[in-house]
Amino acid sequence: MAEEYHIALLIESSRVCGRELLRGIARFAQIKGNWILYHQERSLGDTAPDWLKSWRGDGIIARIDSKHLLDQVRATRLPTVDTRLLFDVEDIPSVGVDNRAVARVAVEHLLERRFRHYAACGFAGVNYSEERCASFAECAAARGYSVDTWLGRVSRRARTTAIIESRGFSHEEELQDWLMSLAKPVGIFATNDVRGQQVLNACRHCGLAVPDEIAVLGVDDDPVICDLCWPPLSSIAFRFEAMGYQAAEVLDQLMQGRRPAVHRQLVPPHDVVARQSTEVVAIPDTDTAAAVRYIREHACEGIDVRDVVGYATCSRSTLERRFARHLGRTPQAEIVRVRLQRVRQLLTNTDYSLEVISRIAGFNHVEYMCSLFKKTMGETAGEFRKSLRPKTSTRLLNPSKHRRAGDGPP
Repeated sequence: MAEEYHIALLIESSRVCGRELLRGIARFAQIKGNWILYHQERSLGDTAPDWLKSWRGDGIIARIDSKHLLDQVRATRLPTVDTRLLFDVEDIPSVGVDNRAVARVAVEHLLERRFRHYAACGFAGVNYSEERCASFAECAAARGYSVDTWLGRVSRRARTTAIIESRGFSHEEELQDWLMSLAKPVGIFATNDVRGQQVLNACRHCGLAVPDEIAVLGVDDDPVICDLCWPPLSSIAFRFEAMGYQAAEVLDQLMQGRRPAVHRQLVPPHDVVARQSTEVVAIPDTDTAAAVRYIREHACEGIDVRDVVGYATCSRSTLERRFARHLGRTPQAEIVRVRLQRVRQLLTNTDYSLEVISRIAGFNHVEYMCSLFKKTMGETAGEFRKSLRPKTSTRLLNPSKHRRAGDGPP
């Protein structure tokens, strides 16, 4: 019988990131067959559970959000992998989000909406938030745009990310003042969905129209938070489950006495899940903006450029000149872009066959859709779906009920 490995998971279940990380770790454990996972419900920022002091395990995967938790984990002297990236310490390798890549995706998404004004909103004193804001400003500057950034008050007493984020609800009047001061229309990058919800609430309270005056893009694609917002929040999504699997692979290497080739592994975002908070075209030419909206509303109904020309009541050559000037692409390219975006959504959120997806997205031939998808995404539709939605399960043991012989009390 293979040797068993007992793994503690100090990862919150209160956020989509933590829940999906746990899924990925569980998938790895299912494949290994000799991992026993110990997890209890916790929130980001919680200290280590009492049972960890006397627990005789083999490894830890954690989201280390405080110096106190870092010290508690290191005191166990067990192989550990961090997935929070707040601390960069020599003895704990990490797997986490590439914040610069997040900023690049945010800039590209808002640039597609043709905004001339940009802003970033985050949390002072939170490392990922400050890094995303700074990277967003750098990426926008490289494209010739300046960014107005607001991080709120510096909270000297708050010791965890969750506390700092929650205090953002107490500073809504200051946030409203900042929003009112911005040149409009403006595309705002909120450094996570929590901040995105706060921005949208503030917009409603001070009568700012979303997305026409202010478009808001969040990060994490937490479906609960995004749908609690009005209008629903667009958000940058990650393959957190794949990230959890990757962290488990690194821990497995450590427990075998091998160091990972890369100490700090950064994972780029997957895609933008567009909802109503960014469904706008900020083009000064109202006729062109109307044509773009028509495409985005009807592209998946099988329309072609002739339909767009008919709607725009101008010649095809005039329409193509206007699209080239304002969007940098042709009407046909915009139709294809919208259809492929719908394909990505269906591959992510449904089990529909490629034939069904091609019909829903407005393609006449599934072969043509698959060819375009691979050319645009760099992978086949099947590869995209497989990497995004692995389906496995395993048991997560509660350490208070399952202990090894000789362990202390939980």
